[in-house]
Amino acid sequence: SPAKLAVLGPGGVGKTTVAAAIFCNKQIVDKFGEHRTFVSCESLIAAQSLLETLCKAFDAPVQNGKLLKALMSFLELSPCTLLVLDNLETLWDADSETDNVQTLLKTLSSLNVLTVIVTMRGILPPDGVLWTEPALLPLPVLSIEAAKMTYCAISPTNDDVMLDTLLKDRWMKEQSKLISLGGRKKSKSLNISIALSINSPLMKQNEDAFSLLRIIAYLPAGASVTHLSEISPHLENLTEAQTVLFRTGLAYLTASKRLTILSPIRSYISDYYQIESYEMNGIKAFYFDLATKA
Repeated sequence: SPAKLAVLGPGGVGKTTVAAAIFCNKQIVDKFGEHRTFVSCESLIAAQSLLETLCKAFDAPVQNGKLLKALMSFLELSPCTLLVLDNLETLWDADSETDNVQTLLKTLSSLNVLTVIVTMRGILPPDGVLWTEPALLPLPVLSIEAAKMTYCAISPTNDDVMLDTLLKDRWMKEQSKLISLGGRKKSKSLNISIALSINSPLMKQNEDAFSLLRIIAYLPAGASVTHLSEISPHLENLTEAQTVLFRTGLAYLTASKRLTILSPIRSYISDYYQIESYEMNGIKAFYFDLATKA
């Protein structure tokens, strides 16, 4: 049966790049030919707007405004088709639209001719879809060497013997502002991308998640999940706070079970959000107690 894949991970880790690489892969092109559609959900505001976009993308004939019926009828008569929904979290995390998006995604996924790939932030794929097993693991953070190779692949000149030192100096001066291609889209500026995640409906509805984010940002190596309740005793629902950070892609778990965040996100939080005194008191109390027991 056609694959149903979710490419997950934190913002800026390369989910769109991976999806685009799959979309343009020779084997994929040979298999699907012109029956491939790549849709960005970044500017969409509702499931209805996604449905309208899909009808236009597939050029499905619509009668009497019945968009879903037109789209399903068109796809059912089509050859094997690939659909990529990029940045789906824009719609999925909008509280008033989650159920509508889930219904549409579930309906599309029921087609036996449609291969679906979605990209979205976080570590949890949308509910309601039987995702292909084994599920894809969230994209990991690049190693230092891999990150350098990526930079060199993009940069027009990479033969400077001082490359490492120059990049480090620019990062120390500009931090997350360095990672920008200009423009006001999240795909062009990491700061804009981070801000959108922080100001998402999920984060706005969960102050505990925002508090936990400030605490983790303050700790250079994050914190072991076994110590979180001691470091942040003021949090009423620690588990829910962690889940929100995972869903928004603002935090992730390391192999050693430490909750941490990417360096650009830590830099952004440091620049724009100050840790609260009660949060600092919890950190101090935990580490003072740890030191006295050593």
